[in-house]
Amino acid sequence: MDPLAVFTTNLKAARGAADMTQEQLANEAGIGQAHLSRIENGRHDPSIRMVAKIASALKVSVADLMKGI
Repeated sequence: MDPLAVFTTNLKAARGAADMTQEQLANEAGIGQAHLSRIENGRHDPSIRMVAKIASALKVSVADLMKGI
């Protein structure tokens, strides 16, 4: 499976488990909601710094978001 597709699947699952909207997660991570949407939909490859910000906002590890890649 495509690594970006695995990441986006893990990201959506983690956001759902945290019961957060895209807007809430974007605010916590310090990024724009539109940017987060592009990441979640596989239209933008996030940098490792962005992945770390998202993981921190979700209170999960970067490894959790990369699981299965």
